[in-house]
Amino acid sequence: MSPSEPVTMSVLGPVDATQLSVGSQYYFAPVTHRMAPLSGFTTGGTVVTLTIHDSMVAIYYASVQANHTIPFMFGNVSVCGNLCDSVITCVAPPLPAGHHAVHMAFNQQSFQPVQIDGHPVYFEAFPPPQVAPPDAAHASVQFGPTCGGTPLEIQGHGFVATSDSVTLVQFWFSHESNVVVPGTVVNAHVVTCVTPRVDRVGRAVVLVSCNGQQFSDAPHHLTFEFHAPTVLSLSVACPHSGSLRGGTAIQFHVVSGLPQDLSHVDAVVNVVERAERSMIRTTPAAFDRSSRTLSFITPAWPYPAHVAFDLSLNKGTFFVPTCMSFLYYSPPPPIRGICPAAGPVGGRTWVEVECPGVVDTGEVTFKLTPIQSSDEDQDILQPPVDYGAPIQVQFTPWGNPNLAVIVSGSVLCDSNNNKTIECLLTQGSLEAGYCRVELSLNGQQFSATEYPDPRHVSPLHVVFRRLLFPFRVFVPPFFVATTFGSAGGGSRVLICGGHKLVKYVTRGDGKCHVQLTPVRLLGQMSAKLPDKVMVAAQ
Repeated sequence: MSPSEPVTMSVLGPVDATQLSVGSQYYFAPVTHRMAPLSGFTTGGTVVTLTIHDSMVAIYYASVQANHTIPFMFGNVSVCGNLCDSVITCVAPPLPAGHHAVHMAFNQQSFQPVQIDGHPVYFEAFPPPQVAPPDAAHASVQFGPTCGGTPLEIQGHGFVATSDSVTLVQFWFSHESNVVVPGTVVNAHVVTCVTPRVDRVGRAVVLVSCNGQQFSDAPHHLTFEFHAPTVLSLSVACPHSGSLRGGTAIQFHVVSGLPQDLSHVDAVVNVVERAERSMIRTTPAAFDRSSRTLSFITPAWPYPAHVAFDLSLNKGTFFVPTCMSFLYYSPPPPIRGICPAAGPVGGRTWVEVECPGVVDTGEVTFKLTPIQSSDEDQDILQPPVDYGAPIQVQFTPWGNPNLAVIVSGSVLCDSNNNKTIECLLTQGSLEAGYCRVELSLNGQQFSATEYPDPRHVSPLHVVFRRLLFPFRVFVPPFFVATTFGSAGGGSRVLICGGHKLVKYVTRGDGKCHVQLTPVRLLGQMSAKLPDKVMVAAQ
């Protein structure tokens, strides 16, 4: 007999049968496609939904009451469900912990087991799980950036890996703001998940659901702090390259993106090869709370390579890129030579260093270490001044220092080991006037001699004060070689001239005179100048 055909009922008497006005109908056992969830709290309250076959809905509607309620049995406890289209919804009652068979009665009387693919369905009841505050070992992993991605380990007790394996973790900010992500039950005391991306900074309460519907609750909530993305800046003096032996000090300044409690910061740095990312080495980093700086020492690396630094503020649980490139290079070979080998104690000597095979990193730095010893005297080898770098003499015009002329010099030594420097200043290389003469022993840095102003101080005054008078350049044909003498006269003055002076003298009778004109000096404004004197010259 087909279950879709109505059945008439009759009462059979001694003589004939009397048909009843109330009909009946047969139906097959209910075909259930899905039931969810398959687990819930022992306290009840789990909303369970069953999806039945669509072709049987009309028959089921004819079998139920006008309010479309269907009785259910969870173990020995009965509840009522509601049928809407092909979905039946009921609320699981309080149950003891364990698995309970589920039955339902479409005719309000005959309970039949709920089956999916021919297998009976059981509802698992478990006590509500509780989330515990983190211990000291996990305190540093209770914060992460708002961009999400931080692996989180949630501790507690009563976590259940149900048959339908629906585990959710909720980050609850308020009734209007919360985010739910999937989780994984490791055991009865640990659930893991990855923090989601959120649009706000602050602490969120962490709740766990083992059936995808009901979340844990405890008097002491577990909270997770979302902070702004970490922004780092490299210290100005921090190098961008280092030796393969390691030991290079790197320092970052944390601009933003730190948790409120800085004591939980446990920094770790991953050194990652940029080319293939095949090699990663981890090194601890020190965090200074007052200056908010992170510093670490680069580890050794087996071969030259470009690497990147990834930073973790929570003990390696979650890393963020620092966007910094670092070059590992082979240790530089020994220095073969330097030039010049000497310079003044005032510094600023430009030294050329001969070091074949060195890598140009753009950050080459040299360290000068003074020789010091308190136990014995040190023998210092003074480099020769006439070898290595050339000796140079600089002539700087008094009025225009930009027209300085530099000529090469040489060291001359007499029989008494008195050393002098000789140089040749070619004719026409300087304009007529006074010049400063300075000396360089290393070809770079020149002496700084205090010269008197020749416009206000006479050469005779310089002799008494033992000052060096500026060097004077004359233009032929007149060149005064002797510049000072006694006021009583008698000093022999040598005047050197060129071919023009010889030409002028030969035109006359061979006789010439020299006129000496007094010059008013500084500090003698009120003194009366002597008269001009004309003397004969030879």
